[in-house]
Amino acid sequence: MSDAHRHRGLANLSIRRPIGVLASASVVVVIGLFYAGRLPLDLLPQIIYPQLRASVEYPGVAPEVMEEQVTKILETSLATTENLIELESETTEGESDVSLHFSYGTDINFALQDASKNLDRARSRLPIDADPPSIRKFDPSQFPVFEVGFSSSTREQADLRSWVELRLQPQLLSVPGVAAIDVSGGLVREIQVTLDQERLRSYGLTLSEVLARIRAENQDSAVGNVTSRTFEIVGKTTGKFREVDDLRAMLLTVPGTRERIPLSEIAEVADTHQEQRLWARLDGVPAVKLSVRKQPDANTVAVAEGVGRRVEQLAQSRFIPDDIHYEIVSDQSFFIRNAVAGVRDAALLGAGLAMLVVLLFLGSLRKTFIIGLSIPLAVLATFAMMGMGRLTLNIMSLGGLALGVGMLVDNSIVMLENIFRHHSLGMSDPEEAAHRGSSEVSSAIVASTMTNLAAVVPFLLITGLAALIFRELILTISFAIVASLGVALTLVPMLSAQLAKVQRRSRIDDSRIVKGFAAGLERFT
Repeated sequence: MSDAHRHRGLANLSIRRPIGVLASASVVVVIGLFYAGRLPLDLLPQIIYPQLRASVEYPGVAPEVMEEQVTKILETSLATTENLIELESETTEGESDVSLHFSYGTDINFALQDASKNLDRARSRLPIDADPPSIRKFDPSQFPVFEVGFSSSTREQADLRSWVELRLQPQLLSVPGVAAIDVSGGLVREIQVTLDQERLRSYGLTLSEVLARIRAENQDSAVGNVTSRTFEIVGKTTGKFREVDDLRAMLLTVPGTRERIPLSEIAEVADTHQEQRLWARLDGVPAVKLSVRKQPDANTVAVAEGVGRRVEQLAQSRFIPDDIHYEIVSDQSFFIRNAVAGVRDAALLGAGLAMLVVLLFLGSLRKTFIIGLSIPLAVLATFAMMGMGRLTLNIMSLGGLALGVGMLVDNSIVMLENIFRHHSLGMSDPEEAAHRGSSEVSSAIVASTMTNLAAVVPFLLITGLAALIFRELILTISFAIVASLGVALTLVPMLSAQLAKVQRRSRIDDSRIVKGFAAGLERFT
């Protein structure tokens, strides 16, 4: 076989072009570092559940009435939704919820459109006093990612809740990735109008007339524009009630007469609060809880950390008064960072142990150095492919990377040992030894890599919830295997040829530890 034919292939090309290999490796390092710092961090892969939830609120209505007048109508209308496999309903006082389940793989957006059309057709059969029906996708990512409690020993609970809703909440809504903020606990201010039925009848007024009058008076109305040659003024009447006394002084016309009486004549107007049905306490003190929900495509860790920093900045700038005490109740980023850090540490430990095993078995710092470079380069190449594939760093993908670390060194060790075997047999030219050694095992390395891929890639064809959970695990392992093949065919033979030219030896193979390990291995063999 001629030298030209024998020296074909990617490995031999890499030996002849060391500068090109180093340049390509540098590009991989840059791209890998770029994506490594920008890969979203989350606990689990993003899972889209094929489930919809329709809700109708009808305050104050008993569950039996809700079931007859609302739930059954929703069930009948939504049961015709295409690809529906299961329908569940839950009826409580003043609320009816219907859950629609579809098979995994269903286009949930198309299912939402179909269900929305069915829900619109049912709208006319629902009670007039009921709130308009709503339908949404079931998304676990909409659970709160950050919760913080606020308490005060000097302020009233209604004042504390008003401050959280009106002052603090708008400050946190501007944090990137925040979708909504829910406020719970405390007391909600409410202006209550308690009508005196005897006086109401004596004046000939009805409840509906009083309610209509209050609604009509409590609004600002536009009065048109006033224009001139130089300017234009947009006018409006200020009709909304600013104070409780404004509501008390509202005039009502007595039917059949021209007499007008104030509302306080027939009703008691009190500035109080809504009935408290949800309590929150912080260290035993009544509190108000603020729950932050992220946007569907936002990163959990980034949103939680952003909200935490904003709260801390507001406290340092005295925007949060000294008489209000706050404490972080729940931070999902804390658990995610800990879980991901555990998997990351396992991957680093696996890489370190792999290099130690290489050092003990090969007994050469030169060979260990080559393997030590191939592992991080393959990992960075894996990060680059994960970024291009829009994967996230979670316990599944990092678990796949931890499993793939052991595979990263397999191809490199086979290539490295065969090259140095030719060199130890007395071949004086390091590059020729690298050419021959790489040519002998290149096809075997490619075949073994394809075998590994053939063993894991079919798992991408499975369907259902398992496919959503394990997809990133399988893809990460596949990326790591492909990266290990690329490193074994390029960087390893090039470094083997170049470092073999160095005459100085580390003599680590003469150390007691390496000699003792080699002797023990020989006896075991």
